[in-house]
Amino acid sequence: ALAEQAYTMRGWCRYLMGDGPGALEIFEAFIGKYPKSEWTPDVMFWIGEFHYNQGEYSDAERRFQTLAEQHPKSPLADSALYWAGRSAFMLKESRRANEYFVKLMKQYPASPKRPEARYAQGEALCALGEFAGAILIYEELIKEFPGNAIENAAWLRKGDSQFTLGAENPKRYEEAMVSYQTVMDQPDAPKVLREEAEYKVGRCLEKLNRLDQAFERYMNVVYDFAQGATPVTRDAELWFTRAAFNAAELKEGEKSWKKAVNIYQRVVDARVPAGLDAAERIRKMRLDHWLFFY
Repeated sequence: ALAEQAYTMRGWCRYLMGDGPGALEIFEAFIGKYPKSEWTPDVMFWIGEFHYNQGEYSDAERRFQTLAEQHPKSPLADSALYWAGRSAFMLKESRRANEYFVKLMKQYPASPKRPEARYAQGEALCALGEFAGAILIYEELIKEFPGNAIENAAWLRKGDSQFTLGAENPKRYEEAMVSYQTVMDQPDAPKVLREEAEYKVGRCLEKLNRLDQAFERYMNVVYDFAQGATPVTRDAELWFTRAAFNAAELKEGEKSWKKAVNIYQRVVDARVPAGLDAAERIRKMRLDHWLFFY
């Protein structure tokens, strides 16, 4: 038994020395030599992770699937099914991904991966265009795992699915706003998620042609970011930028060129990646409508 463990430790040493391919070679040889070792599931899981992190999703899926099939009683079996599903999802095999998540839910009812699997199942259904089914999955997640860290994200994705269905049934926009508002009303929700939710409420209002209300929602996001109320992250910059551009475009639609320019200037001043695009829009607007600026 110590020889088997020593064999695996050689692989870990290689990996910690920065030699991933060398570790992989040792671990592959280990599985061939000790297929029934107590260390085999750990090694197989590491190999799956290695391939996943390298973007080799087909190999990762195969390794995770094999682990789950050959070692169903391993403490890693449920995680292996989850990551097999994530690997399939990355390969754009969303239906196959969903099958892994369903299998995890059925075979491991006490698994701590269940909330993540439910969420990923919703993502897979969205990728398949099955938004009504995705809404049901998100609702089940919210009901089954109240207070889970992933709950707010589930409300957002539920709202996104309702928003997509709004193209055929405008009442869905109202439903989406309820989902987004739920996130905004959660005081413990991360600020960036509440900003995302508010931006998306504005988007629903715009679809319903309630433009003044939409503008107000967009500008709430813009003001919060500009005043430092939102921690600066890539996601925060994204929602600030989208909200600012949507608000400015509404003012362009009203031919309120000065107000539009002022909003675009906020993007320039914030020094976010979209600042160059905003500056170009300002330049073009001043050129096309120069009379309004004198």
